[in-house]
Amino acid sequence: MKIKGFITHKLSENFSDCQDRFRVNPDTKSIALSDGMSQSFLQAVWADLLCREFTDSETWVPSDNEVLSNIREEWQRKCDEHLHEQEKAGNPHTYLIRNAIKNKASAGATFLGVRFGTKGLDYWVLGDSCLILIKKGKIESLESIISSQEGDFDSFPDFLDSHPAKKSKGTIKHGTLSLSEGDVLVLVSDPFSDFFYEKVKSGETCEDCISQIMALKSHDDFERLVSDWRNAGMTNDDSSLIIVEYDNSNDFIILNEDDIYKMSEEEKVKRQEEEQKAKEKEAGNVWQKQEPEKVVRVEMEHTKTELSDDDINDEVEQIYQRLQGYGDKTVREILGCLCRKLKIGISFVKQLCCPTSKRKNSQRRSKRNKNRKKRNKRSR
Repeated sequence: MKIKGFITHKLSENFSDCQDRFRVNPDTKSIALSDGMSQSFLQAVWADLLCREFTDSETWVPSDNEVLSNIREEWQRKCDEHLHEQEKAGNPHTYLIRNAIKNKASAGATFLGVRFGTKGLDYWVLGDSCLILIKKGKIESLESIISSQEGDFDSFPDFLDSHPAKKSKGTIKHGTLSLSEGDVLVLVSDPFSDFFYEKVKSGETCEDCISQIMALKSHDDFERLVSDWRNAGMTNDDSSLIIVEYDNSNDFIILNEDDIYKMSEEEKVKRQEEEQKAKEKEAGNVWQKQEPEKVVRVEMEHTKTELSDDDINDEVEQIYQRLQGYGDKTVREILGCLCRKLKIGISFVKQLCCPTSKRKNSQRRSKRNKNRKKRNKRSR
């Protein structure tokens, strides 16, 4: 069977903010999807633990408190690690994390897991992360959208709670499906669940939408689809979509599997690069606003070390042109400092500060005088 898995975050948020998680494991022939609930504590960690526990095993299902005890303990260890990391990083708001742990704050997450056997699959579903069965390119009825909840979706779905002292909401719905070659299964988080449910409820069979998701080949394709469907009314929320094309085989051929952690890291690196470029740009703007003395100091550091008198004059002339716009007194002081540094006669500063025509005449006279002195020395 061919499998494609996609995930993205809310509009105006980042991958690091995304609370959805999914996993695909060819070895155990299993797929899991979980949506960490907003307004709960470290919900993405809890959603990830649920998906990993299910797909790493051939038998585990989140059926009762005893079965959940191990990953609840793991979640609590993750909370302590998170607190330690934030304290080490100097986060001024770590007291909020410490208080949340002390007050037994917990995470909630919906859950959907499927395991394939020789003739079909078993599913376990809790909340509004739904399993959708597509036959002949259609969603035939509302019964094809499998959820643990009855009726319309709302903002309070069934969920599994991460804290041993707290109760989960709802009862996991377990069932089996027999599949035929050409059937398609779609595992979705709540924005897609609600989107398809409302369409089928109104009498649609969603052929056009199904053809669009079947055409997806890359994450960029998925991002464009989500954007289009949000414009068409789909809820702006973390969105996950896993497509399974059944072909009477239990071999998993994974054509695409978005890695939320890899995408978050790439996003972080890109953000750091943009921040660095912004700092460099700001530094450039500050450089342009610096006092002219600092400009000249850098120019002096880059001046060639072996120059003829004429070359030096040309170098100083260029600097002089760059200083136009500053007061005459400031220009003279800067050029005087430069001339002393380069051991040039200070009279050259006076030449530069004259009008252009007078300066050139003065330079010509100075050059003639130098040549005359050289000829006199040779004649002696």
